[in-house]
Amino acid sequence: MEYTPLNGSGLVLGNPSSQPFQTYSHYVMPNGLVTSFIDNVPGRGDKFRIGGTEAPTVQIKIVGNRTFVVKQFDYGFIPPLKNIVVR
Repeated sequence: MEYTPLNGSGLVLGNPSSQPFQTYSHYVMPNGLVTSFIDNVPGRGDKFRIGGTEAPTVQIKIVGNRTFVVKQFDYGFIPPLKNIVVR
């Protein structure tokens, strides 16, 4: 089977074009949730607060070789993963 990168680039989730440096270091969890790190936290209007923290967590859906955001959660939302065996 030939390799086909997700979304044509291999990038699972990207920033909106209006905020290209919003987040980085995306981590896709086994349950379909994606967390990342954010440098600029949005404020009121076009103001923002500089300071690194967890970005809002999003849930993605994979359809064929495309990914779509289906839900957004609070900043740093990482629920316990189930069915993970720790030895």
